[in-house]
Amino acid sequence: MTNAEYAEFVARTNYEAPPDWINRKPLAGQEQWPVVNVSAKDAEAFAAWRSKRDGVAYRLPTEDEWEFAARNGG
Repeated sequence: MTNAEYAEFVARTNYEAPPDWINRKPLAGQEQWPVVNVSAKDAEAFAAWRSKRDGVAYRLPTEDEWEFAARNGG
């Protein structure tokens, strides 16, 4: 997820912004960068919100899926 996507989530849900953001917004010029300084709980909350918004079931990858992807499918 990008900072812009996460900023929309923060604004619409009043969720806590990452600690390095200023006034609940990412730094200028970093809107399309990947969001950082969020926990797994934060990412799960974002996925649940986005799932409800889009009508699609989003989720975080399992540990096995993450390992598979990290090893380039091997």
